[in-house]
Amino acid sequence: MKMKDISTIRVLNQAGTYLYDPRGEVIRDVNLVNEGLESAFVYGDFFDAKTKLENEGFDVISAEATARLRIINASEVIPWGHIVREAFIYVPKKGVYLTKESPIIKYPEEARHCKQEPKESGVYVTKFFLTDGQVEEALADSVRIRMSKKQSSGTMQRGTKISTGRFKENEITTYLFGKYAYEYGYFLEGRGIHSYRPWLIEPRDDRPFAVQLEFRGPGNGGDLLDHGDHDLSSVCIRGIRRV
Repeated sequence: MKMKDISTIRVLNQAGTYLYDPRGEVIRDVNLVNEGLESAFVYGDFFDAKTKLENEGFDVISAEATARLRIINASEVIPWGHIVREAFIYVPKKGVYLTKESPIIKYPEEARHCKQEPKESGVYVTKFFLTDGQVEEALADSVRIRMSKKQSSGTMQRGTKISTGRFKENEITTYLFGKYAYEYGYFLEGRGIHSYRPWLIEPRDDRPFAVQLEFRGPGNGGDLLDHGDHDLSSVCIRGIRRV
């Protein structure tokens, strides 16, 4: 598959139009020679895009690796964010968990047919309902999300606010960003972002389900991790590989 360079798209964006539709193409936009890493993204259907990246030797990127890319090469990472490999797991009467073992990524053929529900905002949420075994697998490596006592109205709920100056001390951000938690918090502080909170859908089901994560970029919410409230047929998914 031919891989296009991101510079072409940047020029076209500045001109306010596209001379071609980049949807479905593997676009390589970050090459960190000193780190031995290369990153690319595909915009389109989640499952087709994931397959295209994997066929080129890319794995779906993690939140930790994304944080690293932004710290050392922020200007080269697309501004509107992308899907990462983590997911939220909603378990009735138990809570909401963040996992690095996304069932949607692990079981793509099953997840392709997962349920899409319209919210009040008109945006679709893609839910992958889980078996007991899939829940157990996902929660084996996970952290529970603490919810804010003051909830928003409508179909959204919010997690507890986390100061970017305390990323290294918080269990959620250390889980997400690993050894880069402190650096990434400092990076966000330098961009005028002083706090972060996960926004979650309001669970109204009696079965456990997974929702894929979107790591929002500086052009859409200030580099914050979000719940991924979207139709997975039209997303940006990023991959990373060793070179």
